[in-house]
Parts: sequence; C-alpha cells; structure tokens
Amino acid sequence: MKQIAVIVSLCFFFSCKNEGTQSKEQELGVASKSISLNCLGSLDYTYTQLLPVENLAELLGLSINDFEIKTTDRKDQYGNAYYFWKSDRPEVQSPVSEHIFLPDDNFVGISNLSAYNSEMKSAEILDAFDRAYKVLSDEEIAQIEENLNQHLESRSEEEKSSVQGLMTARTNFNFRNIENLGDKAYWRFSEEKGGELVTLFGNEKFSIQTKISLIENENLDLAKKMSQSVMDNCK
Repeated sequence: MKQIAVIVSLCFFFSCKNEGTQSKEQELGVASKSISLNCLGSLDYTYTQLLPVENLAELLGLSINDFEIKTTDRKDQYGNAYYFWKSDRPEVQSPVSEHIFLPDDNFVGISNLSAYNSEMKSAEILDAFDRAYKVLSDEEIAQIEENLNQHLESRSEEEKSSVQGLMTARTNFNFRNIENLGDKAYWRFSEEKGGELVTLFGNEKFSIQTKISLIENENLDLAKKMSQSVMDNCK
C-alpha cells in the first residue's frame, strides 16, 4: 500500500511540470469511449465475479475442475484472483534455493481495479494513465527527480532511499501501448513472469496477468480477450 502511494506521488511530481497549462482537449473535455464512470466498481463484484473461471474455461476448452483458484478476497485495488492450470513446460528453479524446482504453471489473473477521480476530464485521466505507464523521456525523468529532491529534502535517509528505488523501477518500466482496447491500454511481457495488460476503462483501470506459453503474442491475445470480458460486465 505504501509503495502504491509513493508511485502516485511520483506521477503528481511529474504533472507539476505543466501545472496551469491545458490543451484544448482538456479545456473542453473529451467524452470517454467507455460506458460510464465507476462502472466496474459500482457492480460491487469480487474479482472472481469480474472475471469468472467459467469464461476462461470456455475460451480455452477446459473444465473448471482443471483450475486451481487463488484469491485475495477484497473488492478494492488490493484484491485479486488468479487461475492456475498445468502446463507442458519443464519445472523452474525456485528463487529460494537452487536445489528446489517448482512447476511452471499456466495462469491468468485479474488485479488492481482502481479509479481516477470522476471529476477529472477524460483528457486529464488519459494523461495521468500515460504518465504512469509510458516510457519516460530523459527530460521527463529529470523533471521528476528535480521535484522529488524538493519534496524529500526534509525526509529521512530511509525514506529517500525507498523513493529512489521506486523511481528507478518506474524509469525501467517497459510497457508498450496497445491499440483498440478500452480507452487506453499498456502491455509488458517476459518469458519468466509472463505478461501484464493494464487497461483504462472510463475512469477505472485494472490489470490482467497471463502466462500460457513463452510466446508473447499468445499471452497478449488471451489477455486482450480477458480484458474485454471484464469490460463487458458493463454492457
């Protein structure tokens, strides 16, 4: 929770760069392509209701009995639901010990449903979402660091170190933009961890995690279908 709060703060520091200036789109407001504001949150669904295992089983041609379900039973951004099933990939070495090997299971997960302030204009929401996930330019990184230094001047060395670590992690984000999904979407993938698709839908965002193979496009295709399935709850 603390880390998320700091990341949000980083986005605020970056936004200070253009404080007081707005584009014509921001001045006028831009209508969202989505159904309504706060739609997913207003459903008051659990994560397993937002993305039911039945939907995944039907898409993959599996039985619901093939899945192991793990959840954090909360309806806010700290909840999640993960669906695991056996893969044909070899076991992988445990991060705990080189002598322990674990199954490299397939999985699909949903997490991090949260909302931007509904009073923000669509263009402002899109801008905030972009700042959180896009690749930052050298100029943008320098601006964030300048603002951080000002705001952290009176903080402890431990706090400064913690924020700097998160700043380093943010500058190393490797998300890429995905077209024609929700109002905006970003994706990243690694063979070790699988993929993560973050989708903006109205003023809400949520993440879909997938690992069904070592092929990026296969994971992305499934993640897009699962993301659309979640948004279809608002039809």
